[in-house]
Amino acid sequence: VKANADGVPIFVAQCHERKATRYFRVDRIQTVTDFDGSIKDPLSEFYKDSFGFIWPTRNINIVLSSAADDRWNAMRRTCRESGVILLSALALSDGETLAEEVSEILNYCYDCCSQNGIELSDDEAVRLGGYVRRLRPTAEAVDKALEQAFERGPSAISQLLKAGVRVIEADGLIHSDEIAALNQFSIDLTGQGVW
Repeated sequence: VKANADGVPIFVAQCHERKATRYFRVDRIQTVTDFDGSIKDPLSEFYKDSFGFIWPTRNINIVLSSAADDRWNAMRRTCRESGVILLSALALSDGETLAEEVSEILNYCYDCCSQNGIELSDDEAVRLGGYVRRLRPTAEAVDKALEQAFERGPSAISQLLKAGVRVIEADGLIHSDEIAALNQFSIDLTGQGVW
């Protein structure tokens, strides 16, 4: 998120379809729909929960704090480097990500952030939840995440795979596609399957 000269927030996003960067002024956005087709309403709550700013504003100057941006980027980087992409891919492997699965992924993210000296505020936890719910990992992102996980070593791999088991067990139903995905991740990282 950036701000233009008038203080209007601008979303800078990657279009996966066109493989190009796109810019969206929030004052021109009429509706937001997530990948599952649910409409985000009201938009003001979506902006606050997902990106940490209030829009529309009345006599409020939008200040995009570089310290807050740096902290948010550190949180996301910590989660990505710890394997949140792989956990999200596991949750999606049966075709849908359920609230219980997101909750387990977030617990893992909180632990990883805490291990890196980042204690999340309530607002940051809500924002991180929005980030995790929006993840839709591509095959390339999964491959990169597997490489990063392998580089982190056996202890981190063990922690990640245990979190993977908790994610696929979270909703009380273990789908064969989830088992297959987790086994493949485990084979790629350790040479052995989990099940």
